[in-house]
Amino acid sequence: MHKWLAVILVATILITSGAAVVSAQGGGSALPPCTEADLQGILGIALDILRTTGNASRFEVADMLGWREEIAALEIPACAEADSIRLQLRLANDELLIGALLLERGEALDTAAAAINEGLAALVGLRYALSGRPAAQSEVFGGLSGDDVLAIFEEIGLPVADVVRDAGPAGGDAPHTESERITFTLPTVFDGGVGQILIFADEASRDAWLAYLYGPEVAEPGYVLLHRNVIVQLSAELDQAAALQFRAALQNLE
Repeated sequence: MHKWLAVILVATILITSGAAVVSAQGGGSALPPCTEADLQGILGIALDILRTTGNASRFEVADMLGWREEIAALEIPACAEADSIRLQLRLANDELLIGALLLERGEALDTAAAAINEGLAALVGLRYALSGRPAAQSEVFGGLSGDDVLAIFEEIGLPVADVVRDAGPAGGDAPHTESERITFTLPTVFDGGVGQILIFADEASRDAWLAYLYGPEVAEPGYVLLHRNVIVQLSAELDQAAALQFRAALQNLE
């Protein structure tokens, strides 16, 4: 399966879902701005999708189709931005559906991973926008703590257990340049999946760890997720879709 098939899937999904919605807010009738209360239904579905996918070992086509139906049936008050925001939610879910379809076929995994990551990132961004919290600005280096990272993982419902704060330095030849290290286990991984959160005070300290993880001393670094002054490392045995959920959460962290 090649990228052209993904394009066909996108077109099919958008046509059948009616994603190319023509807003009913035109025609000269001025609607009031949406309030936070007006958009609670949309926010609730976005959070439910994030939590459901965060607790799932894989993305199921049936789940994504169910969310499409729920989004289409959602009743929201008539306000100025409602149609546009609902469309954003629908398109984000359709990205996840495209990824689920490709994963189900076991082909075009790179395309599937990209679609899932786009969908998850869009959902997290929408959650920030609707809750009045600013989106992350990735060009800023520092400012994040281990507790910040754990909080976003917990909020979205990502599978993290046996958290050890103030973990000692990593063994072997690992550099001791981190200012904070937190370890945890991944309960969805059979027989011992682990992860760690590393916080750094400056880019040189962070880059020393990256050089170590991708150097000859480490045979299999697993998933290495980078965002600002944070590195999250996850076991290679973790399902790819689950790793993408961690990535999307981290990249949208304030």
